[in-house]
Amino acid sequence: MVLHDGVRVVVYDDHAAAEPLAALDVSRDSEHGRGLLLVQALADDWGVGPAAHPRGKGKNVWFEIRRDGGGTGIYRTPTILDT
Repeated sequence: MVLHDGVRVVVYDDHAAAEPLAALDVSRDSEHGRGLLLVQALADDWGVGPAAHPRGKGKNVWFEIRRDGGGTGIYRTPTILDT
């Protein structure tokens, strides 16, 4: 979705678990668990909300990136990013 000052991306997640509160602590070799780490690092704002879905479960995870680049900066997790 294009906003007047940036973009908003909304992703549907059909997992019915409660909303995620933080990035997972994952091993370097894991192929999963980095989605929120990327969102926290790059987005100006993000959140989770209920999704209207025919099966009645799931949530929307969304983030916004503003044109002015007012993001929070780089979020670094050495246990994942260091080589």
